[in-house]
Amino acid sequence: MKKTTTNRAYTVITLFLAFLMFASVFFSLIPNQTVPPDQEAPTPAPPTLPPPLTDFSGISLDERYLHPSGVYTIAQPTGWTNPQPSNNGVQLRTRFNNPTILSDIEVYIEQASIPVTDLNNLSGRFDQATLAQTWSGFTEWRETGRELDTTNNRVILDFEATRARQTLVARQVAWTDGQWIYSLRVLVPSNNVAVLRFLIEQLPATFTPIEVFKGTPLGWTSFYNPVDGDIIRYPQGWTVTDGRPGVPVSIRGINGETLQLETIPATNIVDEAAAQSFLQGLDPRNTVSNVRPITRNGVNGFSVAYTTTGFDGEGISGLAVLLNGNDGRLHLANIRVPIANLDLNNPTAETPLVAIDASQVLGSFTLTDGLNLPVPMPEIVETPEVTPAVTAEATPEATLDITAEATPEAASTEETTPEVTPEG
Repeated sequence: MKKTTTNRAYTVITLFLAFLMFASVFFSLIPNQTVPPDQEAPTPAPPTLPPPLTDFSGISLDERYLHPSGVYTIAQPTGWTNPQPSNNGVQLRTRFNNPTILSDIEVYIEQASIPVTDLNNLSGRFDQATLAQTWSGFTEWRETGRELDTTNNRVILDFEATRARQTLVARQVAWTDGQWIYSLRVLVPSNNVAVLRFLIEQLPATFTPIEVFKGTPLGWTSFYNPVDGDIIRYPQGWTVTDGRPGVPVSIRGINGETLQLETIPATNIVDEAAAQSFLQGLDPRNTVSNVRPITRNGVNGFSVAYTTTGFDGEGISGLAVLLNGNDGRLHLANIRVPIANLDLNNPTAETPLVAIDASQVLGSFTLTDGLNLPVPMPEIVETPEVTPAVTAEATPEATLDITAEATPEAASTEETTPEVTPEG
């Protein structure tokens, strides 16, 4: 029995030694893939930052940007382009980008749901959860400093962030007028802090709310007519169905409202009787309910409530605002609501919401004198120069005769060529 056990143990040991010998031979045939320490793959270096900008003379703040809401303007520095606006009804945000130096500028106006009374209240709005939303597109971010600037009534926040393996720094300044909160943040590469300081010093003074719109809903959009010099705000979802700046414009609401904007040359409404006569002259079906003198942005005019009927006899309530422009033209905004017998000059608590909105829309219609709104550059249409063909048969005498007769014929041709008017 002992001999059998000994033999079995010997057999197991023999087989194990044979396996070790086979394994050592087999694994010695496999190439060694181990990379020597001195040949390990290097960690990719962060992308090279653009060289710092030291000459700011090329950065002009003369060009202004108007947010599509019509609520504010701000200078758009030279080199910062591609504005990306947004409007969620509470915050009106715009972001500019400078791809050459990898810099962003982000501004917004926010409606304060709870009045902000002091800098501590304002600073408290920028907690970690709120800030994290603004840095959601970055790999990492951290707040590096915060100051309550009592001299300028501002909250100043400093940050460091990482995007695409590049280290960036940012400064955000915020202030309030008690109703709206204003925020401006400049982001630059870590080697370009001088640009950040320059912009933070210059831009806040150009961040300008359009005061005449402070009573209108923040979430509305606007139609700005730089050609005729007027602007109006209306709810998002309304669409421009016809026209453009410089010609009559039609805008349609989501509940069947229709809004027309028009500028009438050499027309001035001097009193309430003239305003009533003007409205009745627009459509014999119009019946004026009342006329109220108004002043908008220093310009006098009239707000005329009326009722009328549609082509199928349905009842319609209307409101027209007539503004006597300093340019000698009458600026007209005319809205109609498909509800009968409403006084849109004097809405009450029982007035349907659609009609209250219509009244507020007309309440926002104003001329742009003194508002410092941007005026788009007109499109320049170049007319190619036409060179007369000269044939081989042409003689010097024939050429001389044509030249001698060219003056009156050329003038006639220019008069009959239609003028190309660039769109505004």
